[in-house]
Amino acid sequence: MAKPRWAERLGVVRPTGCYVSRDAYGDQDTVVCTFGYRGADNDEDRHALVMVVDYNMRGIARDAWVSSHVDKLLDQARTEAGANPMLRFEEIEPQQARALLESAMKATAEYGDRRSNVPVSDSYSAYHAFARARIKALPPGRKRPAPLHSEAPYSRDRRAMLAAEFLSSDAAEHLSDPSAASRCADHIIDYGCDQDFGRPLRVSPTKCQTFLLDWLPRKVLLTPAEQEAVPYVLGAWARFAARRNGLADR
Repeated sequence: MAKPRWAERLGVVRPTGCYVSRDAYGDQDTVVCTFGYRGADNDEDRHALVMVVDYNMRGIARDAWVSSHVDKLLDQARTEAGANPMLRFEEIEPQQARALLESAMKATAEYGDRRSNVPVSDSYSAYHAFARARIKALPPGRKRPAPLHSEAPYSRDRRAMLAAEFLSSDAAEHLSDPSAASRCADHIIDYGCDQDFGRPLRVSPTKCQTFLLDWLPRKVLLTPAEQEAVPYVLGAWARFAARRNGLADR
């Protein structure tokens, strides 16, 4: 298969648009940045860099690829978002896209190692240098946009107040061991604050699975009572947080 002409063309690229597709759970952002060449008077050499930022993996850039079918790619993303209430597709400023992608690539360099159970795709590795070059073509100057469901930072007192609010809610009324439930709630909140960009109230099936099967066994020594309680507490927390985030009715 012949390489597209832009793959080896010399010249200065210019960004022509930046977009992000987000799922309602806040698990990941798919960032699309489109480019052309300065002085070009047609769309023949337009191309798009696509990068997937995974917030369940410390915000790494988990996957990346390049497409020559820019209009088809954007139309498909808009169509999917229009048909699925769990997706949102919107345009963002190039400065925001650069800050987001630079942060994701930095996280990949720090955490993206198959030996550390935070794998990246072969496609990301193949397009790494190309992606860095295209990101540098975006204008700098903005802070990284906050992930979906971001809140103000949680102090220790605010974490304790959130735990107390959860334990007194209808979602937690069936929990039979208040002491174990309280300790499990503290672990859930700490995980959300310290590992998920300060988002203890963000819930998704993937996040819950990562917490329960990966982070918790490696980081916390649970008592027998906590081991028995944690699946029920996590389920109650998911119902409590989903209502707070407006996910309960989706």
